[in-house]
Amino acid sequence: MAVTLNQIFELKCLSELEDVSSVALYVGLLAIPLCLLQPVPQYYKLYKRGSAAGFSSMMLLIGNIGRALNVINLLILHYDQIQLCFSGPGMMIKCQPSLLVLYSGLTGCLSLFPLYVVVSLMNSRRSSRAPGTPGASNHRRLWIGLFCQFLIIGLVG
Repeated sequence: MAVTLNQIFELKCLSELEDVSSVALYVGLLAIPLCLLQPVPQYYKLYKRGSAAGFSSMMLLIGNIGRALNVINLLILHYDQIQLCFSGPGMMIKCQPSLLVLYSGLTGCLSLFPLYVVVSLMNSRRSSRAPGTPGASNHRRLWIGLFCQFLIIGLVG
């Protein structure tokens, strides 16, 4: 028996807004910029070295898919709370603390996604310069990997 999208979103997991303490609110607000800044040292290191030697594109591909699926899961779990944001005047502001975990997950997912592209492009450039290794096949793998990520995320989402 197939599960419909309506059945998935009718879980009623988090159907009310949470009363968030000040400490939890500040922790959630701090998590968002930290998730955004997390990959900055890695991007800088790649830029400075000019090489992605030792990085696994496959590990990044799997990580991107996992993070995207986590965001989709958070959307499903918080679906009722998201609907409450649009239920009346002033609700958009009132519901934001309940959605901080969703925002930090989304920020982390979006900030790390480009790392796959950067590492894959750097690795394909490195391979094309190495004797006997065709860079075109690595470049093709990059696009196949991107397609697979979008396909899997699209099918599940």
